Amino acid sequence: MAGAQITGALGSAFTRFGINLWIYNHTESISLFLVLNIAGALPSVVAAPFASYLLYRVPLRTLILLGNVAVMIGPAAIFLVALTGHHVVELGVATVLLSALVDTFAWPALSAVITLLAAGREEERTRINGWLESGDAASGIAGPVLGAFLYSIGGVPLLCGLDVLTVGVAIVATLIAVPLIPRPVGLARRRVSPVRVLVADARWVFDRPPMRRLLLLFAVCNGFLAVGAAVSTPFFLSFMTPRAFGIVETAGAAGLFVAGISVGALKWPEKPAERILLGWGSIAACLLAVSISVRFTPAIVVIQFVLFASIGFVNIASQGLWQSITPLHRQARVFVVRRMIARSTIPVFLAGAAPISDHIVVPFWRWLYREAASPSLWHSANETVQATLIFGCGLAIAAALIVFAPGLVRSFGRARLDTLNKGMP
Repeated sequence: MAGAQITGALGSAFTRFGINLWIYNHTESISLFLVLNIAGALPSVVAAPFASYLLYRVPLRTLILLGNVAVMIGPAAIFLVALTGHHVVELGVATVLLSALVDTFAWPALSAVITLLAAGREEERTRINGWLESGDAASGIAGPVLGAFLYSIGGVPLLCGLDVLTVGVAIVATLIAVPLIPRPVGLARRRVSPVRVLVADARWVFDRPPMRRLLLLFAVCNGFLAVGAAVSTPFFLSFMTPRAFGIVETAGAAGLFVAGISVGALKWPEKPAERILLGWGSIAACLLAVSISVRFTPAIVVIQFVLFASIGFVNIASQGLWQSITPLHRQARVFVVRRMIARSTIPVFLAGAAPISDHIVVPFWRWLYREAASPSLWHSANETVQATLIFGCGLAIAAALIVFAPGLVRSFGRARLDTLNKGMP
């Protein structure tokens, strides 16, 4: 199962790399990169009721397979259009949107399958999460490196064609390796609306104050991290060659890989709240550092490695915490609610980043240049604006940690974790 998903992830890494270069080469637009990231975040919020309903009605393996089939559509369309020599930016946005829509139900289904196959073995489940994270990261390492090479040979058509091929391999491997898992149980077998299913699972989450606090922290931090990540791509491409950008992307994937391997191969320490908070602190520091890197690519490579390693540790710690607490029969659906709330701020923050940049950051720097009559740390107006936004995102995440850290540490002591579900449905 892991091999099948990692194979498909390798092809997706090709497509992501190709779409970034394709769009930047034709537009060089910061706003368009923000739109791409909005398209990647919006489905997890808007489509959550329908994803919850699908997870209530449809077998988990079927959802995983449907997800693999659906994500082939976008790369196949880009492949055909790119062969004609045309570029349709809207098609790239639609591809990202469809992939995110599929992930809304496919990722919770995969998470529930992992819990089911490792039922009663908490340490084993944590290690499986680590191996899957490292495997996905390995595809991310190969994606940009091979993507830069393949892009120089065959451009976007070759990258998207390979994506379609790898997803096809993943479908066949999933059919062979993953058993048919019965429909999830929990709610009575009666006709219910998608919204009612979502509300029932949301109440389960909100009845637990520690989980509410954790979700609020992730909602705030994810929003600022999304803006920082979206702006980082044009920031890097403004002074890097495609090959150098591929190396930076690979360093990030290597960080995820190291995080996953360290969890999968070594015994994972306790205290999940501390792990999550330390991870977010490292993420904030990396955003601050990359914004003042001043075109020094070796430093950016190191920062990108640490940044994504921290993201990997946060993801694994959070995943293990939720899998430990959530009953198996409602786990996939609760994970939809978890993702919906944790990512609810991303579209809003991304949509607000463009006007903030145009009406606040740009006028500020114009005024400063006029008053100080001195050069910037950066080499162009675009770089200055992008670096300022990234720096602000790092500061905002650090501020959120200062606000939430004391309460989360008190709420998630080891003894409290064992009592979260006592006396509750």
